[in-house]
Amino acid sequence: MDATVSENFSWIPIYQELADSLSGWQNRQSELLSFLEGLRAEGYVITPLNDKDNDGARFLLKEIDPFTFFGVFNRGIRQDQRIAILARMKQFFALTSDLPEDFNGLPILNNLKSWFFPNQTARNVDDVPKLWRVFLLGLGESPLDNRDFLRAFDEALSVKQTNVNLTMGLFWIRPNTFLSLDQNNRAYLDIRLPKGGLN
Repeated sequence: MDATVSENFSWIPIYQELADSLSGWQNRQSELLSFLEGLRAEGYVITPLNDKDNDGARFLLKEIDPFTFFGVFNRGIRQDQRIAILARMKQFFALTSDLPEDFNGLPILNNLKSWFFPNQTARNVDDVPKLWRVFLLGLGESPLDNRDFLRAFDEALSVKQTNVNLTMGLFWIRPNTFLSLDQNNRAYLDIRLPKGGLN
């Protein structure tokens, strides 16, 4: 990547490093959730993480996928709030990359739709593991040439609340490999989604 690109997209190094670090946390999801709730207690603007059961009772999520974790700071909040959250993540995960000076080119989630999976009432037991699998395979070498990744991508699309946002999440973690198919990019590149949906 040339210097001009890296200056204009200063978020790329820390996003990729955070993704690499998160790859070891699949079996430590409760710790990720505790960390996020700790940030909320400190006053940071964190995505609501309250699950809901069939009786309507609310309780803290017991599982989280890495794309929803990234979504905590890739949604409609102020830039200074995003940088502040990233600063705490840098500290928590002992990241060495500089904090970003910009978020140029980054697609963001709707604040009301920042989870990549539904609440407990509509969630299947393998929904979150499907999202972890496509995330981990997406970090590999040449994922677009890997049949396992392609299969995992299709399987992840079966998770309710996961669709075009999956391309956004993959772009966050490996922007030099994946294209986000968010509305802005589709309009700019004149891309029409397949009638049968993504695959």
